[in-house]
Amino acid sequence: MKKIFFYILSVLLFTACEDSVNGDIGASLRSEEDNINSAVDSFFVDTETIPVESVYADNSNFIIGNYSNEKFGSVTGSVVAQVIYPSAKKIKSTYVADSLTLDVHISKHTGKEETNFIVYKLKKLLEYRTKYFTNISAEEYVDFNTKIGEKTVNSDMLVLLDTAISKSKAYTVTIPLEKSLADDFLKDLSIYESESKFLEFFNGFYLQTDNKQQIFTVDSMAINLHYHFTQSDTIATGTLKFPANNEVRQVNKIVADVENAKNNKKPTEEYIFSPAGMFTAVTIPTRKIIEKGIGNNNKCLMYNSVILNIDKNDTDYDDEISAPSTLLFVHDKDVYSFFYEKKLPDGEESFYSTLLSNSTTGKNYYRLDLTYFFQVKADSISSGKKAIKDIEETDTFYLVPSRFTYSGSNLSLVQNSFAVSALSFKNSKDTDAPLSIVTTYSEFYKYK
Repeated sequence: MKKIFFYILSVLLFTACEDSVNGDIGASLRSEEDNINSAVDSFFVDTETIPVESVYADNSNFIIGNYSNEKFGSVTGSVVAQVIYPSAKKIKSTYVADSLTLDVHISKHTGKEETNFIVYKLKKLLEYRTKYFTNISAEEYVDFNTKIGEKTVNSDMLVLLDTAISKSKAYTVTIPLEKSLADDFLKDLSIYESESKFLEFFNGFYLQTDNKQQIFTVDSMAINLHYHFTQSDTIATGTLKFPANNEVRQVNKIVADVENAKNNKKPTEEYIFSPAGMFTAVTIPTRKIIEKGIGNNNKCLMYNSVILNIDKNDTDYDDEISAPSTLLFVHDKDVYSFFYEKKLPDGEESFYSTLLSNSTTGKNYYRLDLTYFFQVKADSISSGKKAIKDIEETDTFYLVPSRFTYSGSNLSLVQNSFAVSALSFKNSKDTDAPLSIVTTYSEFYKYK
């Protein structure tokens, strides 16, 4: 609907611009008095690879483990998590704890080394309404003196994991937790009377791995309390589930080491590395682009297209990690608030592109359509609402790997991507294929 309105408004503005000169309504339709020029221009953009301090941690899946790449750097992930308690009606005083386990459901991994999952108890509650970021302090929340579980993912398990992934299935690693903690879960059943009582009893857990080169994508986690009870002279068994879900909080802690990667990259390239590794800042010469089209005659200007194509380099590590499936192009002032305010791309302050493929060359690229962004600014000048000098000289946007969720065919949610992904591309300093914005437009004005 916005695009239809935008088109009609543009046509009206062009007509108004023409007719207002002579006060002759309809004069703009007389082609013998009109002049229309069409043109194509290109403009270089300034770019900079920016190490990321943190991103908003509202992700629904997590990365746990370590990944290192000689080109892009390294990333380490761990999780601070709470679990939701079952209804008190499901728990009876006759239940006797047998064991406590943590199920970790894995959908992807990168690495070949055996690794250990290690579980610690939390000493401080996560607040449900607090905005947490990936630089959360583990020392503040985790009791590293209280390890409650450990499990080695050995070579045989990695084979089973790869088999499950090849069939698009999750693989579950079950980590045994301390038996004494299982007993505590059934010692005082009043802890199940409310969420606050339960979370006071069990603040949550912290899951990490050792320093081996293995990183997992975890879709979900749940603690299981296995118990038995006597019923009619028969011993029966059961399991109570405590899932880590969106009713309580989980925060993916990310530590990225990218300084060497940034310092050693070619001056003609830029990098993007997720999660929370590197973004690329792109500064576009907004006023220069508008000024070139409108010129000194304050012509009415119609942009047919304003496109920024970003071509993926062929030298990335596609055998280990993929390029981001979707890039968000968001104004620098909104690079954090866009996510925690749950905004959607609007074509003015934010844009996006999926990873595309050129059917002729086979090259992969992202296509960012900035047409509406520039047309709105051009229309504000043509209508007299603004002068050229009022247009921002430059605008800076960030390229951010993002996860898009759809409700039917409608985009409903945009989150920071927590998939391990990387991208390098040529910037405007490259002599063979410099990064640039290409504009195609028509100018409407009259000879005097």
